[in-house]
Amino acid sequence: MAKKINAFIVMESMGEVEKPSNIQVVKENNLSYIRFKSTLQDLEVRNRNGRKYMRSSIVPGLQAQHIQELMAKKSWCGEAGHPLTNDKARILTIDPKAISHRICSTEVIGNTVKGVIETLDNGSFGNEMTKLVLQGVEAAFSLRALAKLEVDRDGSQVAIKPAHIVTYDWVFLPSHKTAYLDDIREVQLISKDINSANVVKEGYMEAVTESSLIDYIVSESKNIQIISDIMECSVNSFKLSKDLKSVVMESSMGKIEAPIEEKIERDISRYMSKIF
Repeated sequence: MAKKINAFIVMESMGEVEKPSNIQVVKENNLSYIRFKSTLQDLEVRNRNGRKYMRSSIVPGLQAQHIQELMAKKSWCGEAGHPLTNDKARILTIDPKAISHRICSTEVIGNTVKGVIETLDNGSFGNEMTKLVLQGVEAAFSLRALAKLEVDRDGSQVAIKPAHIVTYDWVFLPSHKTAYLDDIREVQLISKDINSANVVKEGYMEAVTESSLIDYIVSESKNIQIISDIMECSVNSFKLSKDLKSVVMESSMGKIEAPIEEKIERDISRYMSKIF
């Protein structure tokens, strides 16, 4: 049976929405866009969905190397809405075809994460965002991250350890606070054992060692790297699932099954096909 689920891919609005401030209209190099300040999320308080995001989770996440590098290159972008998919690898990736804005900088003021946002003159969602904000639409932003959640004494789910932040996506402010979308995708904890197996065909048998495949996956899979870091898994515990679509890892909470990206899955399948 599945054990308690404690790790989540989180996509939710986490603060009171306020009107963008200091809106600047920028026209340069044949580009037209706007720059403004906005609240990205609240910290240390229980949100409407019963969760708390502590400074110890979000601040290190914002200071992570991949976020700092993207901001330095002016490439930390967010999408117009969250990805509508169950594909965890897609959720942990920013799609250039769906972006609407970039986050230029962040700062924590009190218990609030603020950001400087620029819309993108990309002939698509960025231009739509520019027009809507200038027409008075209150832009809201929603965190997309992988976080480890623990249960607090008051029943809240609390993110304490550093989260892997993907981005803050653009969402609309609904008519009622309770109408906010709250989309949680789970990283399943499983208890069944995964047995190693041999590959057999017409009397030919060759033991397929997992070690070389695991080494390749660990070096190439962003998804596996992120989940193993967040869940503090030992590489020595990694095993391939029977269908070769995921990796089973040991953590203090039990066994975790994490999906492999499609490209890596195809590479493994091609390797396996040589044996057949």
